[in-house]
Amino acid sequence: MAMKVLYHIGYDLTTETKMKKGILYTEKSPIEIVSDGERIVLNHLQKAEKSSIPGGGTVIKARTDSFTVFILVPRVYIESGNGFVIVNRSKTMKLFNLLQS
Repeated sequence: MAMKVLYHIGYDLTTETKMKKGILYTEKSPIEIVSDGERIVLNHLQKAEKSSIPGGGTVIKARTDSFTVFILVPRVYIESGNGFVIVNRSKTMKLFNLLQS
């Protein structure tokens, strides 16, 4: 399954954080995010936890051996200034459950 996501690689998420758009592919292992020539492979996943983002919404904080990535599934995303997003909580939670297993 492929789904549109917003993601950020780093240790924290603030209202100033610019997230990147990508496509997350779950049909093969390991799960990967592909975006504008960048490929982020979520192998050696240590932990996935739910977190809330400033202003409301749910985001997944996934830790691997070498980096931390924040992932959410947008319902609406407007690229203006730092951007505006309405999170699709249902699909974000489905992704969280998939990462947990």
